This record gives sequence, C-alpha cells and structure tokens, in this order.
Amino acid sequence: MISKRTKNLEVQLQNISDFPGCLILYIRGEVRGKSANWLQKCVREYIERGFNKLIFDLTEYHSYPEDLIGCFLIFQKILRQTQGDLVIAEIDSKVFYVFQLLGFPYYFNYRKTSKDALSFFQQRGPFPKIFRCGKCAQWLEAPSPGFASCSICSSVFSLNDDGEILHGTAIDYNSKKN
Repeated sequence: MISKRTKNLEVQLQNISDFPGCLILYIRGEVRGKSANWLQKCVREYIERGFNKLIFDLTEYHSYPEDLIGCFLIFQKILRQTQGDLVIAEIDSKVFYVFQLLGFPYYFNYRKTSKDALSFFQQRGPFPKIFRCGKCAQWLEAPSPGFASCSICSSVFSLNDDGEILHGTAIDYNSKKN
C-alpha cells in the first residue's frame, strides 16, 4: 500500500493486482482548498497511468465533503471518457447526508464496503447501455448507472445497476444503430 500525504490530508492507495485498472483510495483528513487541488493532481496521475476503476474508501473521512464532491465530479468526468468509473465505499452517514442535501445521492455509485465496490466493477454487465430518447429519437449511450441526458432535447434518464431506465421515456435497444 502506497501512502501520500499533504498538510491535512492523507491518501493510501491499494492496487488490486487481481483486477487490472482498479485502485482503492483510502481518504483521511480534510479535503478543502489546497488539499483538494493536491488530491486532484494525485488522482489524475494514477488515471493517466491507466487506473480507470477507482474505489474511494471514506471509512476515516468525517469532514464536510463539499470540496470532495467537487473532486469526485471531476474524477467521474475524466473516468467516463476512458470507460471507467468511481465508487464511494464506507461513507459515514453524516457525510452522506451532506451529499443528499447538495443533490448527489444518486449521482455517484455507493457501496457499503470496498469489497462490495470491487464486486460492482467485476459484475458490471449491462453497461454501456444503448437506447433511444423517447422524445426526439436521439441515440444515447449511458456508460454506467446513474443519470444520462439527451444532448438534443435535454431529457433526463435515471438508470439503475441492472441497466433499467427508472425515470424518463426511452426506447431500449440491446445493440447500436446500424
């Protein structure tokens, strides 16, 4: 396990040798201001090395997560461009409450333990999900569970872990348009 630290933040990184491209990051301390920039630089370095399945273990993170959420949004955007994703594990109920207040309870993938998060990546069957927008017929591709929106008419779709569309009207297809 590799450990990196700055003044008020420590990140321990565990490479999962059985699962290429997967990394567990244990976050300790506070993510605010300069430490948020440091965390972004640290994680981007590993994404550039080919790690595109990141598990953030927040067992020892008990601070306010506003800047951490901002980091997660940046990481998720970068990871989805590489067909990757992030999962948040072991999140404290008070920290998750802030995620809820800020509107992010369904935006990220959450798992109870890091082991459950690893299983999420290993059993990720129905994604990427290909479907048509029911409003304008635009072809859409959802790389992972969560929310997807149509770039033409701005319709929003919510997809669960099984690839089912929970909210929004869509025409579901198993293969891409010919």
